[in-house]
Amino acid sequence: MFFWAFFLGASFLASERHQGGMTYLLSLPYPRLRLFQIKLLPRLTAVLAFFLLFYIVQLAWGEDLIALPMFLFAGIYFALFFVSLSLSACSENFLVLFFLSLFSMTAFLGINLLVIQAALKLRGYSLYEFAAADFIDGDLNVFLIWFIPFVAIPLILPALLSFVLSFRRLDVRPTWGFNKRFVRYLGPLFILGLIVAVVSAYSGLHMGYRTFYLTRDHRLIESHYLSDLRIHDGTGVRKLENYGHSISDFIEIDGKMYDESNDRIVRIDLSGCSYEVIYRCSPGRRFHHSLKHQGKSLIFFTRKLDYTGKRLEILDTVSGKVDVIPLAQDIVSKYFNVEIFTADESHGRRFWLIGVGRYQGTRVVRIWEDGRAEQIAESGKRPCYVNGALLTYAADKILLSREKEGRFEVAHRIANPGGYLFGSNLLYRQDLNNDPISELYGSKNVEKAGKGRNFLIARFDLESLTIQEIGELHSWPHFAGNDTHIYFEEGIDSGRQVLNVFRLWEGEPDLLRSFPGAKRVGEDFDHRVDLFPGGLVIVRGKKVNAYAFPDLHELEFKKLR
Repeated sequence: MFFWAFFLGASFLASERHQGGMTYLLSLPYPRLRLFQIKLLPRLTAVLAFFLLFYIVQLAWGEDLIALPMFLFAGIYFALFFVSLSLSACSENFLVLFFLSLFSMTAFLGINLLVIQAALKLRGYSLYEFAAADFIDGDLNVFLIWFIPFVAIPLILPALLSFVLSFRRLDVRPTWGFNKRFVRYLGPLFILGLIVAVVSAYSGLHMGYRTFYLTRDHRLIESHYLSDLRIHDGTGVRKLENYGHSISDFIEIDGKMYDESNDRIVRIDLSGCSYEVIYRCSPGRRFHHSLKHQGKSLIFFTRKLDYTGKRLEILDTVSGKVDVIPLAQDIVSKYFNVEIFTADESHGRRFWLIGVGRYQGTRVVRIWEDGRAEQIAESGKRPCYVNGALLTYAADKILLSREKEGRFEVAHRIANPGGYLFGSNLLYRQDLNNDPISELYGSKNVEKAGKGRNFLIARFDLESLTIQEIGELHSWPHFAGNDTHIYFEEGIDSGRQVLNVFRLWEGEPDLLRSFPGAKRVGEDFDHRVDLFPGGLVIVRGKKVNAYAFPDLHELEFKKLR
């Protein structure tokens, strides 16, 4: 197939030259560009037809039909055709054309590699190891595969355009005159094409979205799975090199950041721009779901590679001591979806409450520090734990249970005829410190034909234990800590998309700020709003802004692209 592509390109003028037909061809009453089109279209049609036929055969027989990935095979096939076509008038010797085309293709592929490698470095994707072998193996990031044509086309067009421009003055004289014109056009066009390729590579290369974390003291952590961690502190940006961050949620304790990364727990010192590994999973074990924290301790599940042998581990971040609590009982160990949602004490003994299952039919299991596990409740919806009380659901009632003499007893049954789910995001929060809160907000979906999904919102007063229906909103409230509940509403203002941010307090919305051009979550995830205890991070494509609670004033970060 490669030789066929080369032959169709290199033989563009072969029949005329070897059969003495060049004079006849140039005497035809057509402009040179018209002659070029007449000669090109049959060859281009043949190249496309053979490729489509080969592709159909490859789909029928499987990928083993070719040794290269299909995207690489197609790229070399068509590039070889256009390169050999561009050089077809440079010599009358077919063997010379063969070696000249081979050399030019090698140079073309090499320049492509250099441009892409330079773009990866300039864009900060320092952790992406890219080499020529990745092309052959097909082991390329999907974003890079779709991006390659934007680099390859500007690099191959100069030779083709030089050939077309030189063809306008083609005559029967020796080829050196044609070659002189070809080189004169090729020089500036190649430089222009190289500039376009570099600019396209730098501006268009996109290897997945970035994530951000806004700390309580208003420093911004920028992370990407292919880049070094970047720390913005308002005066500049520093890199945490060779960190190998894997995009997970950070935990903030006493100004230090903790992160689960590659079967280890890392403590990051933002002031010193350094990190240290404080925990590694035992051989043959992995983390099971995300980290939680209470006080100065990190709490997490680990498991064996076959998802058995779950155990609860508590890491003291000060001393480095690890308490291991094995979970031998089937009541927990055989389930995949287990989520720690609170930690507390009873008569000086620590315990943890775990939700087993999701959405409907969640079981609540208590784990004691000696490893004993007991089911203490079942809930029709996701449970939560607030102000020392367990909140579960049964039919149209909310059950509020409190710990008494080593067991949980239902203290209050509150009517919930609307079927609202309160505090659903508390089940997945990282902070297990159980700071007191005065109210919860609940929601339920409202489907409207042609209008998307809205939510009916209600307020649960945790002091009077009463439910107050608020009305219909476009999103459910989010708990931001410190008894703060935030919700977002998208709208149109003066014909422009706008995102309004409200704080709910005692059932009343208070508009904190409006953000033109922002979306709660865009389809490509490059437009979104991330909520943190310290404030908001709004991503609008390549533009990123951070805003601090309580008034959402903008934080200034230099070099934040």
